Amino acid sequence: MFFKSAIVSLVLAAATPVMAAPVYTPLVVTASGVEFSLSNLPKGAFTGNFSFTLNKAETLHGNLKTYSKVADDVAIGSAVLSNGTQTIDFSKMNDAAAGTEHWAFKPTYLSAGTWYLTVTGVDQSKKAFGNLDGTLQVPEPASVALSLAALGAMALVRRRKQR
Repeated sequence: MFFKSAIVSLVLAAATPVMAAPVYTPLVVTASGVEFSLSNLPKGAFTGNFSFTLNKAETLHGNLKTYSKVADDVAIGSAVLSNGTQTIDFSKMNDAAAGTEHWAFKPTYLSAGTWYLTVTGVDQSKKAFGNLDGTLQVPEPASVALSLAALGAMALVRRRKQR
């Protein structure tokens, strides 16, 4: 009886599909940020997995755009940036040109360490291969200066109100 149970267990174990861990494409971090892309997407569902390491904590913002020769070909389902404790979801923007999609996340403080970016979607046309390009960038100095000026003005107004 034991032998029969062992054989049944082995057969069931062999029939159970094994979920493979995703393979992440390593990205290079430069002084201006991180760039990523998927080219020549085949028709159907796709997932792009990327990873990069920040040596120090930084504030970054992200953009993701799709391109194709056929209008509304590539549809992004989600774009998520995570390090295991912090998760940032890209949001779909309404400013994209016809036939493209634009997803973004606002400037966010990211801790040092390894980060994983997963982009899922569907390429809906077999007539043209779709593409997507994205960047995670350090905010431009003018934006940082404007933010600091606004904080300074708010502090000044608060100080005057306290008097």
